[in-house]
Amino acid sequence: MKRLSVIFLGAVCLTACHKKGMPMTSTTKETPKETVTTITPTAPVVETGRLNMALLASGQKVYEGNCAKCHELKEPADYTQDRWRGIVNWMAPKAKLDSMQKVQVLAYVQHNAKDAPKDKANM
Repeated sequence: MKRLSVIFLGAVCLTACHKKGMPMTSTTKETPKETVTTITPTAPVVETGRLNMALLASGQKVYEGNCAKCHELKEPADYTQDRWRGIVNWMAPKAKLDSMQKVQVLAYVQHNAKDAPKDKANM
């Protein structure tokens, strides 16, 4: 199980380092002739080997906002980390989640899964 956690964190790190995988904020400025949108990266997904709390918070927001549209939400502690991976992989296309939203939701539910490490300070 530790191996899966390490693989998952490695995947999150790779996603965080890639410009397309980073969370972005956008600002829109309108001029008389055109609308210009500027996209800038926000905080990295992983900081110094610990999960970024912003990632978990955004994952919770996406989970509660998108998943509840179609069905009752399950408690993250109802399933194991491995089971959540399968559920998120199955449901993400149906919920029309982009790749970053999928990573956020997976991080949130796995962080709170029934087999998640109890010592969350070392994650």
